[in-house]
Amino acid sequence: MTAELSETGLVIYANTQKDADTIAVRSSASQVELFHLLRSANALKSFVYKVALQAGQEISAVSDNTLMISDANSDLVTFLSAPVAVDAKGATVPVTMKATGSDVEVSLAPAAGQTLAYPVMLDPSSASYTVTPAERNYCYWNPYDCSKARDQGGRRFKSCPRY
Repeated sequence: MTAELSETGLVIYANTQKDADTIAVRSSASQVELFHLLRSANALKSFVYKVALQAGQEISAVSDNTLMISDANSDLVTFLSAPVAVDAKGATVPVTMKATGSDVEVSLAPAAGQTLAYPVMLDPSSASYTVTPAERNYCYWNPYDCSKARDQGGRRFKSCPRY
């Protein structure tokens, strides 16, 4: 697969799927964020990601938009929250997630009657959070509240200007 470096420093892998590109952004010395740019209605609407689970870890659903990875003792390791998708007009496109074994399927789920303006940018890499021991304990006993708080925090963070 060949890649192209854009003028803004993005690495673009063209045509990784039908009518879709994968874009990589180096966000730190040890992390790369990936995005999918869906160029038309003919592009895939669902993507499956393999999660590298450690021995004894498993993924379970907390809500339609949040998955939890726990260890062999059922202790919370981290959360995976549904990614963000935005169409060409700036409208948010709902996204769902489901897990099967170590596979996580992310799917666009437009609202009833919502017409998408292409291209649509899907940001699956905005989805994971590390947690402190206090958060781990709270989230273990209050997964729904924790999920809602993470979703709200993620939306607020995304709306902040970046300097």
